[in-house]
Amino acid sequence: MAVASKRFFADVVVCGGGVAGAAAAIAAGRAGKRVFLLEYRESLGGLVTNGYITGIAGCIDGLCKEWLDRLNAEGHATMRAHLPVVEPEYGRVMLEQMVLQSGARILYGTHVVDAEKEGDSIRRVIAYCKSGRIELEADVFIDCTGDADLAVAAGCPYEVGNAEFMGLNQSVTMGFKLSYVDLEKYYARCYRAYERIYARAGAPEVIAVKSDSGMMGGSVSHEYMLLTDIGEDSIVICPDCGYRANMEAAENIMAPADQPDEAAALEKVSTPGKATIEEVVEYLHGDSQHSVKAVVYQTNAEDKFVVAFLRGDLEVNETKLTNCLGENIHPAFVTEDSPVVAGFIGPVGISSEVKVVFDRSLENAVDMICGANDKDYHYTGLSMNRDVPGAQFVDIAKAFAGGICPVCGQPHLTVSRGIEVGNIFQLGIKYSKSMNMTYTDADGNSQYPIMGCYGIGVGRLAASIAEASHDKFGPIWPISIAPWSAEVCCLRADDPETK
Repeated sequence: MAVASKRFFADVVVCGGGVAGAAAAIAAGRAGKRVFLLEYRESLGGLVTNGYITGIAGCIDGLCKEWLDRLNAEGHATMRAHLPVVEPEYGRVMLEQMVLQSGARILYGTHVVDAEKEGDSIRRVIAYCKSGRIELEADVFIDCTGDADLAVAAGCPYEVGNAEFMGLNQSVTMGFKLSYVDLEKYYARCYRAYERIYARAGAPEVIAVKSDSGMMGGSVSHEYMLLTDIGEDSIVICPDCGYRANMEAAENIMAPADQPDEAAALEKVSTPGKATIEEVVEYLHGDSQHSVKAVVYQTNAEDKFVVAFLRGDLEVNETKLTNCLGENIHPAFVTEDSPVVAGFIGPVGISSEVKVVFDRSLENAVDMICGANDKDYHYTGLSMNRDVPGAQFVDIAKAFAGGICPVCGQPHLTVSRGIEVGNIFQLGIKYSKSMNMTYTDADGNSQYPIMGCYGIGVGRLAASIAEASHDKFGPIWPISIAPWSAEVCCLRADDPETK
């Protein structure tokens, strides 16, 4: 079932609300253009205003220098060793004010799911925001997402100043091997070498974690994460055996469900106006561990509804769910015509129009509370084996603090925050095959080389070290990467001869 879209027309659409995206939006807005700035987070500035220092990933000239000057004038930014140090909250707020003052419109919480091209140029994008599905048509689309280059290089026809983005620098190595055995040997060497690089650079807090390969593809990948409270990612760690994984890839192990001597009967009960897990379990005197949570999505390609069922105290891991489905999804836009009843969705009697996925936290579960697919009604006494026969269970839940380690089995998992400063991938033949890149082997046969990719975010690493090592005056650089090894200080500034 297709979902109605709101349509907007603009001169310029900027994707990405980091410093580069904000600068592009401000420049276009000041040029009198109708501008939409799309940002999937709830604030502007991205990583560069989420940490202590923005200088390494910040602009030196142009509009972003104006931003820094205004912060400095109000006492919220200083220069230390030629690097601007910004108070994050003030930086985000002022950046938003400058964008809005330029006349540009900001859409927060926006996920772009599709784009239509005319020749080599994008003419329309489809996205989802808090108000639902939207379509945006424009003459110019500027990509400033992720590690995209500065707005000028991304196609912005408006003057944004001569800016320098050191944070976008990255050292990348592509490796080509003739066998998977050779790939794994070289991958292991790079794994250890990267650990030594980060330690020598003065970032001992960097750890390697198992990760999801995402759009890069491949079967094996690791991220190098700097552990810090302001990190953008969640890292799952076992202190007993050393297991480490990004939340996206961390397996969630569940203890076997308790089995009562006699399971309760399935009973439909009235729950007027109780649409959340918390409201329902309180009203029925239950607990979240004995309830079934239903989280609703739609597929990007066809807007088909997908419901993920899991235990009420857990959260959906959208990366796992996407991998399970084999296609991209977005939060559902539910209306009265949808095949689900928001707040009262359950596995018994759900519409055949809906794709259902069951988390393994519900395997063998009994005496559960769940939605009845009828407004203001829930079921009690749900037994998965009895009431949902034939259900298949997969891991689609986030790991959690105190959870069971998938390696050693101890219930001591911890969850920390981290900033990604590097990554390595075993890509296989995904890209060599797509490019029809071949070599002739010893037997005269054409083969695809097996690829690996190894990258260090040089700018992110420097910014992350500054985040981990600083005082009120600015960064405290480790001697191995300091711009100088000694500083000459004048202790008698009042003495002309000393000066």
